Amino acid sequence: MPHTSPHNHPDPTEPAAARPHSPLIGLALPIYVPSIIWATSYGALTAVMVLAALKVGFSPTFASLVAGLSGLVGVLTGPWIGRQTSRFGDRSAFMAGTVSAVGSLLLALVALGFPGRLWAQGLYLLAMLILSVSNNIWSLARQSYIAESVPMRWRARALSMMGGMQRMGQVIGPAVGSVAIAWWSYPGSFWAQIVLAVVAMGFVVAFTLPTPTQLAETSESGGRRRRPYPHRSATAPTGARPSRWPSRSSPSPSSGPTAMSSCRCGAASWASRRTPSTSPSRRGR
Repeated sequence: MPHTSPHNHPDPTEPAAARPHSPLIGLALPIYVPSIIWATSYGALTAVMVLAALKVGFSPTFASLVAGLSGLVGVLTGPWIGRQTSRFGDRSAFMAGTVSAVGSLLLALVALGFPGRLWAQGLYLLAMLILSVSNNIWSLARQSYIAESVPMRWRARALSMMGGMQRMGQVIGPAVGSVAIAWWSYPGSFWAQIVLAVVAMGFVVAFTLPTPTQLAETSESGGRRRRPYPHRSATAPTGARPSRWPSRSSPSPSSGPTAMSSCRCGAASWASRRTPSTSPSRRGR
């Protein structure tokens, strides 16, 4: 049985208790890496969505309306996407979101090839709405998987990590889109998003999502054991001088009930010496 002092200091010579592994390590390749790639791809289109609408033939007012409608559709379709994700599973949702995103981007490229046409404007608007739904599918599928599979003690960290990956992708994405526009004009940003979306889907297909049982076992398994402090040893070296100060692990002789009783006896003897004696021999003198 490990010895502990009254101050709850564990013995440094004994191995410390094993720390649990983080299940977030198993989510790196199937969740976090695809998340940052997908967020980068969607952010690459953010810088060009309104500009491409102007090129297709929309007025500045309607070009801004395209961006607003895409966000509104993403909010309104959230409950329906959540039900379908729970029904068909997260992996199927990732695949459906990627296929619909690539299809919508191809439609937008077709619309860019026919600027000024009314049907091209309608096709571009439809492509942006489908792309918004696809982005919503990816976001809700990731959140649904983490909420249902990650153990409770790690769930907040997992969601925070996923949010950080998404924010990082949204920062990198516009820079990638700007470089693509500088090299290949407006269609370059759409092609960059298609490539990144396919790469993100490749990670989802190549790396299987851990099951809730696997994540729970990972969080309960032991981690590395802590090494003893280098300046402390189990036994003192031969010839070492004793410490000037008492150890915390052993009670001091000047503390505890024994010390209290000795103090009381000493005080009583001191009081008896100070009190004048009333014996008959002293009275006679």
